[in-house]
Amino acid sequence: MTAMLVTSFAACSPDPRTQTMVVVDADPGVRMEARLIRIEVWGGPSGEPPTFIEPALELPVPGWPVTHAVIPRGDDASRRFRVEVTVLDRTGGRSVAHARAVAGFAEAQTRAIHIRLYDDCIDREACPDDQTCVASGACASAERDLVPYDPTSEPDGGGGVGDAGGMDGGASDDGGPSDAGTDAPIGDAGCTSEADCDDGIDCTEDLCQVGGTCRNLPDHTRCEPSGADCLAAPQCVAGTGCVEDLAPNGSACPGGTCWCGGCWLHDACGSCGGGSCDCLENDCQTPACMSAGLCS
Repeated sequence: MTAMLVTSFAACSPDPRTQTMVVVDADPGVRMEARLIRIEVWGGPSGEPPTFIEPALELPVPGWPVTHAVIPRGDDASRRFRVEVTVLDRTGGRSVAHARAVAGFAEAQTRAIHIRLYDDCIDREACPDDQTCVASGACASAERDLVPYDPTSEPDGGGGVGDAGGMDGGASDDGGPSDAGTDAPIGDAGCTSEADCDDGIDCTEDLCQVGGTCRNLPDHTRCEPSGADCLAAPQCVAGTGCVEDLAPNGSACPGGTCWCGGCWLHDACGSCGGGSCDCLENDCQTPACMSAGLCS
């Protein structure tokens, strides 16, 4: 499959690429609680307010450290960007820790910045936009200097590296962003082109990274919805393909409300007469739940 410029990596380009690799690591306490990582990027011309880049990446933590590539729109190394990193617990409803960095680019070079999520920042309120939480739990400047990027290093004893990429300052010129995916070397010599990295899954973008390692990035925009009621927007899952999960309970559907994957002509929760219906546990608390057919 052909790789989009927005997420391709320097090793597969005949010319040096202008990009900054954001390397994210975490203290032991954060690692223990983190199950999801959310990465948001703002970008724009130097001296102008940055623009939020849609959509934010939110995915299971693939291992530590996590690396995200930011490429300046139009290959303009004078642009600046701000990256926000949040890790969430297993429910996805609680923010465990948050950090940010503000940086730029070095023309025709792959450089790096490092962000660390500290234990002292667990459950701490976010700092102002130009600051980040540091080891003491206080807020300090979020400005980061560019440093050399070594794709073979794993600072602080980190585990496997998960990569994702995005273009600062606007949406992808090819129709959409991609999320982190699988990572695998190809033979002793490594990959030399995207063709070496084809995983046979239509919704992934196959990339040959710095160091000759393949990356297969899920691209949700390549998944077509089935059109069935009460299914969420399809997501591309690395190693699997396009998957449609059930829509959240309470979502609107034609003529009713989604509950347990079905479209009901009433609000199932409100029809329980003060009781509750739990789809996962098949927990029926009142006759109204049973008569509604919500539980087996």
